[in-house]
Amino acid sequence: MKQLTTVWMAAALGVALGGCASAMQQTASQQEELLTAAGFSMKTANTPEKMSRLRKLPLYEVGMRKKGEQPMYYYADPNYCQCIYLGNEANYQAYRQLLIERNLRMGPVATTPADMEAEEEWSVLGSR
Repeated sequence: MKQLTTVWMAAALGVALGGCASAMQQTASQQEELLTAAGFSMKTANTPEKMSRLRKLPLYEVGMRKKGEQPMYYYADPNYCQCIYLGNEANYQAYRQLLIERNLRMGPVATTPADMEAEEEWSVLGSR
């Protein structure tokens, strides 16, 4: 009887975790749809080096860093699309407008880690 209870608990936990992963994937998919509609470009992290650098960024939130005097916005997704979305100020403003039109909540813009400031770091992931 105790063994049967353990099996049921393990199965329930698996279903719950699977549901969370599915919800996260759906949220990421919706976010990426908005970014694409706003004109962000997608760059695939198709090498181990690119994946490593992608995972150093704040994940699943829009971040910003300066490229010269111009802001550059990004959205990192190492798990589902295994990519980064890159956009400029106009793309970001279009993204914000889409969020408003769809009554979606927008979180704060993430801060880029200091070790990602060097231009050579970004060139590995791709640039606009």
